[in-house]
Amino acid sequence: MIQVANWKKVVGTILGTLLLGALGSGLWEIALKPLAQWSGTTILTIATLGSTAIKDDNFREAAKGLHESSALQLFALVTMAFIGLVSGLFGYFSGRRVSANKISESYQDLDEATAIANLKAELEALNQKRYSYQLGLAGCGFLAACLLLISYLKLLQANNAYTFYAQSMSICRPYMDDQEVHILESRFASITGRADYIAVTDELRQIAASNHRKLPDFKPW
Repeated sequence: MIQVANWKKVVGTILGTLLLGALGSGLWEIALKPLAQWSGTTILTIATLGSTAIKDDNFREAAKGLHESSALQLFALVTMAFIGLVSGLFGYFSGRRVSANKISESYQDLDEATAIANLKAELEALNQKRYSYQLGLAGCGFLAACLLLISYLKLLQANNAYTFYAQSMSICRPYMDDQEVHILESRFASITGRADYIAVTDELRQIAASNHRKLPDFKPW
């Protein structure tokens, strides 16, 4: 009976996990994914003040196709983090050594009571400076996080724009001759802004509609 009860618990746990996974997946597709996409474009629009120039630059990035931009950004981030870590450690140990030497020199000729009073005053001043430094570092960290988020959202939009174009081309290619394909690819590669991108994708939509094909839902930023 004990073994049967244990098996029931195991089966119940597995079924509950699968049910929660299915519910979570459905909730993501129905509500959370559209909300995340809307939030991303809204944040990007607010952060860039709806700049047309930045939007056009984003579609010029999409026109480059798949390349190493994301990998280069990640490498740059890792490099900066490593340089910051090494610099911080070097500054920390150098500061400790210098401060220890200064303290030993400044207190060697003082009596114990005066040395303790001066030391307390210096510690209080150092704590205030540390608090200011912590606030400054927190502000710099927040600013860096915001910049990284904006960079990520821009890269995501460019990647989504190219992915939609590539998938649409694959859908429409059987209904186009080689000359039409080359012309459309040339137009996409020479995109200079959002209007050019929309013109290319609208033509793909027309080709798909005339051949009773449906392209993926996509709204360019």
